Amino acid sequence: MARSGVRSFPSLTAASASAASAAAAAFLLLSMIHVSVSGETATLPWPEYVQIDSVSYAGSGCPPGSSEYVLSSNMSTLTLIFSNFTASTDGGIQERRKNCQLSVGLTFPLGWSYSVGNITSRGFAALDAGVRGLHRTSFYYSGMPGTAHATLNMTGPFDGNYEVTDTLDAVMYSPCGTFRNLNLNTEVRVDDGVSNGQGIMTVDSTDLRFRLIFTIMWKKCD
Repeated sequence: MARSGVRSFPSLTAASASAASAAAAAFLLLSMIHVSVSGETATLPWPEYVQIDSVSYAGSGCPPGSSEYVLSSNMSTLTLIFSNFTASTDGGIQERRKNCQLSVGLTFPLGWSYSVGNITSRGFAALDAGVRGLHRTSFYYSGMPGTAHATLNMTGPFDGNYEVTDTLDAVMYSPCGTFRNLNLNTEVRVDDGVSNGQGIMTVDSTDLRFRLIFTIMWKKCD
């Protein structure tokens, strides 16, 4: 079982990708994802414990060895740290879209069910006039149909930090009486269209980090 502290974790596949250089329109995804426990409303209780048993990942935005995780001492908060998640118009088609697929195993008392609630995105983008940026996050449970999405679209000119809170387009609770991995897929894209826009991105302070904060909503099974 994983313990608190910073650890590397295994990739699902041998993904290979190089960081895009500081370039024309770009999204930074030096990403920290927090999975935290909260009540669905102020009046609802939540499980007495939640454990994060496993984390695995794969994708062009998270090649092997580029990611770590930190578990809180009570095993209720997971922080994923990505050091190589950048999409840029400077380079080939493969540099314009980066993604990461994550699978998180949670254990909690039987009789409870959970769903991902709001997603807060914080990051940095440098987009010249007419250049478009997209950040999309989706989640689903292993072995179950249905996927919920949250999408952020941006159009330049834009140069700076941003923060936005999205509500997923569907609330999907995990099945009762069993544990299914929570699967998260996040991607960033940039497209200069016909604008041929240019721009520069630098990473010189923690203010330029990109964060995704996932709030977990809990309910008791019938």
